Amino acid sequence: MTLRDTLLNTTLNLFSRYGIKQATMDDVARACGISKKTLYRSYENKARLVDAVVLASVEQIRSEYREVALSSADAVQETIALLRHFEAICKRINYRMLLDLEKYYYDSWLRIDTFRQKIWRDIITENLQRGRAEKLYNDEFDKGIIATMRLQQLAFMHQTAMQNLALHETLLQVSIHYLKGIATARGLDRIREMTNQNNTI
Repeated sequence: MTLRDTLLNTTLNLFSRYGIKQATMDDVARACGISKKTLYRSYENKARLVDAVVLASVEQIRSEYREVALSSADAVQETIALLRHFEAICKRINYRMLLDLEKYYYDSWLRIDTFRQKIWRDIITENLQRGRAEKLYNDEFDKGIIATMRLQQLAFMHQTAMQNLALHETLLQVSIHYLKGIATARGLDRIREMTNQNNTI
């Protein structure tokens, strides 16, 4: 891992733990074990650092999502694997951090919002198409409407994480309901197989 990667990961942890507004450049330098002068040599101000953290996070999540999709045996397994990954992301990038971004660093927040609205939508739509091709999802729904609904569910579950509610249980209940609503009989069998195999998602 390069110094840049260490710096950005450490900064992300600080932002997620304390909020972007509260974490200072002094805090970042101290946590990274570098001088403030060295930090400013790489990022001339906090806005540049925030944007670098956001950009790196978006690219990492995009890559991880694609890897999960490619390594899953079918659409149901992919949805469940992405769900586990989404839970980890909620802990890594909490909702409070997103609120700070929107309020104080709007241009950087737009990167996250664009990712949520485009990349997540693409991943969901591709999963719906895959599930239909595999005869696990039925043909009775509009992919655009269901993708929008799923995006809203994910946004709600991310907010749930900030409110210290039972994130895992919320993810489980909402996602099982989602899958059962679009599944064929074969798909329902696969959902039961996956949830029994994993003793819940």
